[in-house]
Amino acid sequence: MMTETTFTPELLDQLLANYEKPEDLTGTDGLFKQLKKALIERALGAELSDHLG
Repeated sequence: MMTETTFTPELLDQLLANYEKPEDLTGTDGLFKQLKKALIERALGAELSDHLG
């Protein structure tokens, strides 16, 4: 079940603190790739915890 998530302006400011050019978001080591990696790792960790107890 999905719930609506609100990102606070403070969180967005933290995430974008080092933003200087578009590559900082979409480049090889950009924010989008880092967020995707962190979300996948968190989800996999939760799945493993659920299955292994």
